[in-house]
Amino acid sequence: MNVTSSWGLIAQGLLQYLAVTFRRAVWFNFHSYIRTASPQKPPSEWVVSHALRHTWPQFLAASPESLTLKKFLASKISLVRCGYAAILGLEKAA
Repeated sequence: MNVTSSWGLIAQGLLQYLAVTFRRAVWFNFHSYIRTASPQKPPSEWVVSHALRHTWPQFLAASPESLTLKKFLASKISLVRCGYAAILGLEKAA
């Protein structure tokens, strides 16, 4: 098993954990339509990833500038090309 597939398995496991543990929050933040949506059942990995993608800007905006993840992203993202860098506070974290 190579490193890439190991990271994929870890990511899928985390998505499954979030689906089971935070079922209501995932369905609440899933702003799309799928015919098989059922808030009583855990969402799929795809629904969890879609909800995470939707809430990512709010998470970054609400986190402090000292957050390690925010500092890491600020060092990797071009602040000139990133249209929402000021809103997320990435220039302060850099």
